[in-house]
Amino acid sequence: MVTDVPDESAELATLSPGASDRSASSISTQSNSSTKPLRDEPIDGELQQPNDETTTQPTSQDDSTQSALQTYVAAAQHGDLNTLKQLLDSKAVSVNDHLSDNVSALHWCAINNKLTAMKYLVSKGADIDFVGGDLNATPLHWACRYGLVYVADYLIRQCHANYNLKDAQGFNCLHLAVHSSNIMMVIYITRFTDLDIDEPDPKGRTALHWAAYQGDILSVEYLLQLKPSINSTDELGFLPLHWCLVRQSKSIMTELIAAGSDLHKTTFDGKAIWDIARDMNCKPILSSALKECGYQDNLDKKGHFLTERAAKVVTFLSPYVTLPLSIWAISSINIFVGILLAAAIISLQMVTLTKFIIPIYVRKTSPVIKSPFFAGVFSSTTACCIFAWMFQILPSTFKKHSITNFMFLLLATATVSSFVKAMSIDPGYIPRETNTKVIQETIAGLIEHRKFDARNFCIYTMIQKPLRSKYSHSRRLNVAKFDHYCPWIYNDVGVRNHKVFFGFAISLCSSILVLMSLSLDYFDELPDDDVSCPLIGKKLCAGFYGSRSLFVLLIWTTFQQVWLIMLILVQSFQISKGYTTYEFGNKHQPTHVRESSFSSIPTDEDPQRDDEDLGGAEITIDEENSRASHSFLSKLACYPTFLINSKLSRVLGLNQFALISHDFLRDPKHRSLEEFRYDYGFRLNWLNFLFLKREGEGYSLGNLFKLPRGGEANLGDAWVDYYKLYEPPVNVRYSRV
Repeated sequence: MVTDVPDESAELATLSPGASDRSASSISTQSNSSTKPLRDEPIDGELQQPNDETTTQPTSQDDSTQSALQTYVAAAQHGDLNTLKQLLDSKAVSVNDHLSDNVSALHWCAINNKLTAMKYLVSKGADIDFVGGDLNATPLHWACRYGLVYVADYLIRQCHANYNLKDAQGFNCLHLAVHSSNIMMVIYITRFTDLDIDEPDPKGRTALHWAAYQGDILSVEYLLQLKPSINSTDELGFLPLHWCLVRQSKSIMTELIAAGSDLHKTTFDGKAIWDIARDMNCKPILSSALKECGYQDNLDKKGHFLTERAAKVVTFLSPYVTLPLSIWAISSINIFVGILLAAAIISLQMVTLTKFIIPIYVRKTSPVIKSPFFAGVFSSTTACCIFAWMFQILPSTFKKHSITNFMFLLLATATVSSFVKAMSIDPGYIPRETNTKVIQETIAGLIEHRKFDARNFCIYTMIQKPLRSKYSHSRRLNVAKFDHYCPWIYNDVGVRNHKVFFGFAISLCSSILVLMSLSLDYFDELPDDDVSCPLIGKKLCAGFYGSRSLFVLLIWTTFQQVWLIMLILVQSFQISKGYTTYEFGNKHQPTHVRESSFSSIPTDEDPQRDDEDLGGAEITIDEENSRASHSFLSKLACYPTFLINSKLSRVLGLNQFALISHDFLRDPKHRSLEEFRYDYGFRLNWLNFLFLKREGEGYSLGNLFKLPRGGEANLGDAWVDYYKLYEPPVNVRYSRV
């Protein structure tokens, strides 16, 4: 018999928490099994149809009636509105007629996402809550199980379907929504029904149990926001944490442990968490998850000798100690021994930070990048340069180079002030929404416009995502007009601090150039009669022997200048073309690694959809071009490809520089074909970036130095608010609509 259970239901019945009387040990051989992921939009070639053995009709019906019913069912499956109208208008069938499988036409419209056909059948009197199939499920159950949000929304809000009904397995709409692995379906059910989030199925499993078992990290994260009973047990005594061990999902283990899951709880057959991990062969995964949450393997909470705030301060200030020590080691003893000693000092610093200090407040991947360490490196370097200038360079060069020294003073002041501003200012964090009514109105509006998906709705903060925004996992908020996260300022770069960040980069680069000039002038004053350096010039040779500490500092700042120049070039190119760093990087992202939007737009509708709502990034480049971009710098500078994709490359901006260089140097014919919706031309792009002026105002110094209080900015010829920008201003240069 045909049932309403998708293909994955057979697996769920035997491999999932739905399996009766199964302990962890009894399912250890099944740990690699997984449910089939939701197909966002079923296509006609994948229609759920009865097989030949289940299409036989009651013997009392004649052949013509049987043929009509088969045609009726097929029309419902395909959303063939004309055939449905013809059959019902001619009274060849009744709207609630069905085959012997007891599955109504409304069920087939639901599971195949044919909303237009469904609306027609409802207008003809179709039974909304018709119970059919082997599992005695309603059309709403079918829609929820497949994550078809628009069908479920129509049935619940327009047809007032009974969402409290359960199918023969005892699953309600929330359980089935979680089974779909479509986070948008889960959000919808929890926001538009009053179903208890902790209601168990007949086996005692809640929605959180199922999400944890399925390895569905998005559903787990969302359900935890709703404060479920995290330590509820099923009929086997399993917690959600125990079931995620079966799935071997470290990210879910981490979320559940951090949310307060009972680590000492045992199952009804006496198995502890480590016993289950052993049965599932995932002890290293559990150990890593415990470590990230601050627990030892014996399940005791790790004690820390510093608070999180103090640990951040130590991380930031540590380069103030190690950098001068390293410079002293290189400049005071034999150069080779000094380099080895400096390397040892830095290695000891990094081991101390990564093993003992940074884990106190950062337990995720890339901990150093997400710490204030690099901001400390920059600020300590700046402090060393300023002290060297004040006590060495300035007294010796002021008379001959007073103007240059004054320039350095101004540039250094601008650098320090812009650094502090860029580091401390809110980059444009958009507040999360907590009002239930507002959330419902937002979801309803997006559904009406066929935009209720993860590209247009933030599943973490419950807001409609403005164009060009991106969610920051570290700050748990969306950043308006997100550009990138910069470890050198320990902050995101967005609409409110992007101009400050660019000014910081320009002033820093200029300061280093002036400092290099003054350093060479200072070296020129040193005696150089008895020194000789075959590889460097006379001035540098005098500095090497006469003031080695300043010489080492100059080499260090010159190294900083290299990546800084690349950063300025990249930023200038992107601003000229109207891109942010995030948008330009997303443009070059291979299609297969882009995240799913979890869209379930009905397949019998053809709405005008905009494919660029994800940060305004264009999808115009194929995977071959993406690989070519990443290999460009490798060919140009003999830089290994794996380093271009490394964390170091991201910190120094080499990966972005490779992308820009590839695009800039490739065939001009291909460049001319590219369009970007936020590119308003070179001149206007720069004016929009540099000046903040309302319509009717002129350009002035006041507007140049003015910073937004919120998300306000100029885009094209319009004044926009990036906190609420859902439709871009008209761009006559952009032909795609």
